[in-house]
Amino acid sequence: MLPCHIVFEIYSSLWDWVERLSRQPPSTLAIYVYEQRTESGASFFDPEGKDGGPELCIHNPGRDSRSVRPVDDARVLTKLVTLSHEVGHATSWHTNADDAWPDYSAASTHYIQVRTMLALQRFGIECTEPMRVAAAAVVAELTERERDVIWREENRAWEIGERLLRERGFGDWEAFEERRAPQLRSYAIMLGRVKYEPCDFTALS
Repeated sequence: MLPCHIVFEIYSSLWDWVERLSRQPPSTLAIYVYEQRTESGASFFDPEGKDGGPELCIHNPGRDSRSVRPVDDARVLTKLVTLSHEVGHATSWHTNADDAWPDYSAASTHYIQVRTMLALQRFGIECTEPMRVAAAAVVAELTERERDVIWREENRAWEIGERLLRERGFGDWEAFEERRAPQLRSYAIMLGRVKYEPCDFTALS
């Protein structure tokens, strides 16, 4: 396990790097990066976020207001792994690999709409059964193409994140996998790629 101060140095380095990313052609807007407690408990990258420009938020349950500089706290390792994944999305958006980002953006919006609809219908999160219901609804509502582009982008974001961490000397791959594996398993279930099992309830973020 890396010392905490080294983890924070990598976190700060990656934070600074992504802020500079979209100043490079073809974009001219810096990515607005911050930590904050989010209502959904999720971190995210949104290319049309703050003032219509790219926005990257790292969920930090300890912060009610926005912090626009990296915060060194007990969650820094978890935040680093999460940041690497969201930076993976930001990098994918910036390079528009395989011209796939517009398709992913549209499919992801549809996916969120379906999940929001289910939440409004009061499927609770305190048991495993709602995940099976939600997965069935996603498979029914999204086309195979939509589900495929979401799956490929989620994997691409983790692959890019891993590469960026390796370039910065990160070495705690057990912690990385503890975050990556359940996230991809959740997507695999929700997108109908694997069969839902009662032990599989894992929150997406």
